[in-house]
Amino acid sequence: MQNLSRCPSPWGRRPCDMDSKRIIGARIQAARAARRLSQDDLAERVGRSRDAISRAERGANMPSVDTLIAIAEVLDVALVDIIGPPTENLSQTRAAFEVRLAIATRALDDDAYAALVDHAEALARLTQKR
Repeated sequence: MQNLSRCPSPWGRRPCDMDSKRIIGARIQAARAARRLSQDDLAERVGRSRDAISRAERGANMPSVDTLIAIAEVLDVALVDIIGPPTENLSQTRAAFEVRLAIATRALDDDAYAALVDHAEALARLTQKR
């Protein structure tokens, strides 16, 4: 039986199944790791317990909207990078990579970002040909 608690989302409140919680948790963990923060460090900075951060990262609970906003601010990511649009068949691994990519690209200037997009599009075309 699915856990149908409510997930915060810019697209309105919607049922939150365990997969959504795990995806959000993977994104939090990836952003935290990219910033080289421990769970204790993040917990202290957002005013929550380490256990609360751990449960969120494992998908065992859904943090409040206020906590998600605080986490995004501390990790210097957009809230949408954590809660993201609803995407079907998004694995925890893919969710983590997406957040790492969002963090990595923030430091790029326009020319470097354009080159990255060109490479990504070329890679996508090669992948589609297979």
